[in-house]
Amino acid sequence: MPVLDTIFKRRYDVSMKRLEICKTCEHYVERTSKCEKCGCFMEYKSLMMNAKCPIEKWKEEIDE
Repeated sequence: MPVLDTIFKRRYDVSMKRLEICKTCEHYVERTSKCEKCGCFMEYKSLMMNAKCPIEKWKEEIDE
């Protein structure tokens, strides 16, 4: 598997895990996919590996 495919697959997997956590959170607004705590659109924020949840439900991912 090419290196870029591996990087994007990992990013996608991390994003999906984060979104599943967010969707169960009391601060997540499903209609807009936005977090009431940080104000971010979670479909985008979840893709940023250096992002973290403001109430520590998930943390930043460091590339190995």
